[in-house]
Amino acid sequence: MSPQFSPMSSLWVSLATPPVLCGILAQDIYLDVIQSVGKASLEIFRGEQLPLLKVSLSTQAKRED
Repeated sequence: MSPQFSPMSSLWVSLATPPVLCGILAQDIYLDVIQSVGKASLEIFRGEQLPLLKVSLSTQAKRED
């Protein structure tokens, strides 16, 4: 014996399904964006890619004193 659902419950299920699926899709896209931003920030703050600062000799002499 299979359970019988009212037409209203079927309507609510059919109306609720697209937002749930869109939420799952949005969560997947959000996760990809957050991971790519994290990887990009690692590349930005990695010491190999930072520019070298030119320090004059007078600045170095002041630091040694």
